[in-house]
Amino acid sequence: MSTFLDNLKFSNRFVEQLPANPVTDNYCRQVESAYLSYVEPTQVSPPPQTLATFSEILETISDD
Repeated sequence: MSTFLDNLKFSNRFVEQLPANPVTDNYCRQVESAYLSYVEPTQVSPPPQTLATFSEILETISDD
């Protein structure tokens, strides 16, 4: 049985069609002539937690 999430279509056109910053080092800087920068994720502390939910959205994306 497919779920709502299984039927979503994901488009990656932003990353595929726009220029990225050639500098891949992860530090704060002004980026010129690019629309995005690739970075490595970093661990956050304390771990993220849910602050609020919407029952309508939960019902839409749930597997039940």
